[in-house]
Amino acid sequence: MLTLPPMTRMTPMQAQPMPEGGGASWRSPSPEPVSGPDATLDWLCREAPRLPTIAEVLEGLSLRLLAEGLPIVRTWHGTLPVHPLVFARGWSWERGQKGAEDVISQEGRSVPLEHSSPQHRVRDADTRLRLRLDTPAAPAYPQLARLYEAGATDYVVYGLHGGRVRASLSFTTDAPGGFTEAHLARLERVRSYAGVTLQCFHLEDLAATLLGTYLGAGPGARVLNGQVHRGDGETVRAATWFCDLRGFTSASESLPMAELLLRLNDWFEAMVGAVEAHGGEVLKFMGDGMLATFTGPDARLACSAAFKAAKDGEARIATLNKRHDRRGRPIEFGLALHYGDVMYGNIGAPARLDFTVIGPVVNRAARLQALTASVGRTIVVSDTFAALCDVPMVSLGLHTLKGLPEPLEVYTPAFD
Repeated sequence: MLTLPPMTRMTPMQAQPMPEGGGASWRSPSPEPVSGPDATLDWLCREAPRLPTIAEVLEGLSLRLLAEGLPIVRTWHGTLPVHPLVFARGWSWERGQKGAEDVISQEGRSVPLEHSSPQHRVRDADTRLRLRLDTPAAPAYPQLARLYEAGATDYVVYGLHGGRVRASLSFTTDAPGGFTEAHLARLERVRSYAGVTLQCFHLEDLAATLLGTYLGAGPGARVLNGQVHRGDGETVRAATWFCDLRGFTSASESLPMAELLLRLNDWFEAMVGAVEAHGGEVLKFMGDGMLATFTGPDARLACSAAFKAAKDGEARIATLNKRHDRRGRPIEFGLALHYGDVMYGNIGAPARLDFTVIGPVVNRAARLQALTASVGRTIVVSDTFAALCDVPMVSLGLHTLKGLPEPLEVYTPAFD
């Protein structure tokens, strides 16, 4: 069994040229169709796409190749996904061990790819790079040096599908003499089919990531599951949150763009973090404003979660204002909470939709938020919300809100 010890020895290493004349990269011909029975390729086409994880695909493929007589000791698959937080993802299988997944965040991009990974040299689909590890010299890449220390003798990496997600697939052996030409021919054919299967996983993940990033987790999942027609939706009871950044228009006229964007991103990061930490769902950014909901079968629990999120957001902004020099312009905001029925679903033009919530409750939450500055409060709530929230509230009296037929009694936390 190959185990990867801590990197204790780093000796120079060089790539061995491919027998067919390739030094670094080599482009394969188009794969031939499957002819005759081939259990491994049939499994890749029929069963592997239904597995729940890529790690299980790699494990199943590797075990089948071992059963065929290929001396695989490690299989690795990596991607550079389109993701706002993730820079790279990798999945590995090692002989005698279960599959594993590794995620590198965007903040973890400390070493240029070309210096840290041989996968960077097979950027295009249908290219491969072979590096012999059984010579007196060791590879300059950290991961190959670790394989060399663990007894590996040969390594081959293939570029997979092109398109939006760059990906590669590699195989390592510890067999004396490395991979034979028959082994490489088999891996080349398997790689073609594995690439198609893995692409299915990545495209689904790409769709879920982009929908979740731009619509939110709940709406994104609904759209991905087919709720894509205008009017598709349902009426739900929800605590509705509406918040808005104060003084943004004047700040945008006087602050440099970089500082303005930093201010806006700090604001949204704090508010989104607070909402999601307490089980809410952010539905929309509107300029410097944000709409969110808190749902559930228990109205009191939903209102309690919304109020806790509001106080959490207030605390986060206070911390940010202490941490950063705002040039005499601390982040200030207004936030309103209301409770009632909202329509949750698609609105818009037939081919240009928005997934959001609408209804009188949303309208009143927006009007309440506009009132916060004039009453000198950061957080205000409706009478309906105050009756459902187990927090002492004080009345700010009746207020006439724009567009509403009658005055609304407005409350604020007693200890705000």
